[in-house]
Amino acid sequence: MAGVAAPAFAHRYPEAIAQMSHGLAADRLTSVEDAVHGDMETFPAALTSSPVPVRAEQPTTD
Repeated sequence: MAGVAAPAFAHRYPEAIAQMSHGLAADRLTSVEDAVHGDMETFPAALTSSPVPVRAEQPTTD
């Protein structure tokens, strides 16, 4: 979601939560969770070893 400010849609959070809950219950969405135990010393390594790729996408201009 490049270029979308989530706080601008705060009034629609309950709607989004309801829709995502239904998607999770129907197996149309998958919740990805990764827990790493440690302290500030292990934090940088935890970021680079995440199973979910972290990307910074540049907004597209049309």
